[in-house]
Amino acid sequence: MSDPIKVFDIVRLSNLDEMIVTAIKPNRPTNPFVGILVNGKGTEYKFGPRHRPAVIGRALSDHPALVARQARIAKKLGVTPVDNGAKAAITHLLDAVDADDFVKAKILASVIRSMNL
Repeated sequence: MSDPIKVFDIVRLSNLDEMIVTAIKPNRPTNPFVGILVNGKGTEYKFGPRHRPAVIGRALSDHPALVARQARIAKKLGVTPVDNGAKAAITHLLDAVDADDFVKAKILASVIRSMNL
């Protein structure tokens, strides 16, 4: 008997598609799993036992398909996600302010303003 499928498991379906499980809805007996294609753009699909999912791995939270899914959700909600470059610049800016390095903080502030966030 195989292990039960959990959220963020990577499964291979009978048609050889590989999916990352993003949700499990036990009250939906036909297709209780929701997932995104491993190499996809974040679109969610429903699948179930008839697709014969077999666990082949585990996805990390920074997997590109999961990031694409988060961006899709943010777009639906009207929120613009901060990309990794902007996130890193903001982190460095905060570190510079904490270290009282205001020259570096001014430079980083101008870089962040130019990013059109």
